[in-house]
Amino acid sequence: MPTIQFEGKPFVQDHHLTVERRALLPDQARSLTDRVDVHDNLIIHGDSLKTIKALLPTYEGRVKCIHMDSPDNAGWRYNDDVDCPMIQGWRGGIVRSDDPLRHDKWLCMMTPRLKLCRELLDERGLILVSVGENELANLLYLCDEIYGEDNRLEVFVVQESSPLRSRVGVALAGRHKYLVSYTKDRSRFEPGRLDLTEERLQDFPEIDHEGKHYRFQLLRSRHSGEDRPGRRFPLFVDPHDRTVHLEEVAGRLQVLPAFPDGRPDWWVWDIDKIRQENNRLVAKLNPEGRWQIGFKDYAQGRPIPSVWQGMEFEFDTGEREVEQSLGRRLTNIERTGNPPPMALFRRILALVGDQNAIFLDNSMGLGAAGVAVLNANQSDGGNRKFILIEPSEERVRLIETRIGAVIQHGQYGSFSYYELGNPIP
Repeated sequence: MPTIQFEGKPFVQDHHLTVERRALLPDQARSLTDRVDVHDNLIIHGDSLKTIKALLPTYEGRVKCIHMDSPDNAGWRYNDDVDCPMIQGWRGGIVRSDDPLRHDKWLCMMTPRLKLCRELLDERGLILVSVGENELANLLYLCDEIYGEDNRLEVFVVQESSPLRSRVGVALAGRHKYLVSYTKDRSRFEPGRLDLTEERLQDFPEIDHEGKHYRFQLLRSRHSGEDRPGRRFPLFVDPHDRTVHLEEVAGRLQVLPAFPDGRPDWWVWDIDKIRQENNRLVAKLNPEGRWQIGFKDYAQGRPIPSVWQGMEFEFDTGEREVEQSLGRRLTNIERTGNPPPMALFRRILALVGDQNAIFLDNSMGLGAAGVAVLNANQSDGGNRKFILIEPSEERVRLIETRIGAVIQHGQYGSFSYYELGNPIP
């Protein structure tokens, strides 16, 4: 497997192991719960790298999904305390677009974070990293090395502004970012699906006792040009409850696979599958009064597309959603960066597909991930939890206010607030 080389790599390879463990200090006054609990929904004020390390004693191997927003390769500060004179010289300085080491610094910053995040992930977990085109190739090489090339799930494209908007002096319109996704173990990750539209649900008119939509599909093949004698055997219908059986018992009616004109047909399922999935079989009378045997073809939802587009994914929508939650306009300081919209996190939650997932957001997204989790739980009765990490005091207060307003409005959910403490001796 190819590996990526960059300045400082030997010194940051194991930096995640040397990051000091710190305490997480609860603050009841800034929480919205009767009792602060590290297993509650969490809002944590602190440096991302140090906070992720502080979460390990409680959350190692338990987080189902992590969303990380990587900085553009210019305009950010490198602040990690790495034991290397060259890297110490980088600390505190703004990484500029003309810096010949800007890609190296970016990779040195990302390496320990990606490694610690991997330790937090559940074996069936998923990490998604938002990145621009400047660092996309570097991120893929780095994640292939840390998570394994076979565990790469998809590179999603997220449209952040309308293609009708063009930047001044730029001929190409539109703006998008990439969402690079890796599983901890691809063989164990089961992607979720999007809900079917109302129009599509009409194709599944039947509803079972659990409220799931399905359509009745004939069990016989209906293929006159093919013959499988080994799948031509009798099944037995209980006319009282319409259940289907392999065993003949008094009162049950024999049904053989046959075309309407009496020609022999064959079952599309073999005997083993009929035994294994017997609860999906059902019988009904056709208009001529003959018993037909079929199976419940359940509505599975729509596969997650690789391109996420629409007004709901635009960063302007994210900003409007924040202001709507707060009931006021954002200040210029609060407006720093483009807050991701809730649609992004609703789509991520659909991709994860676990109603009990622990979701960590390290994107400085002004609480959108937390709102999406609360709304999803209220909608489907799930027990998802969120962990939001924010290094800025101004922005973490905004997140508290926004999440608190959503909880109080919906009378649903809670959160515990923590500050990152000092190193543990």
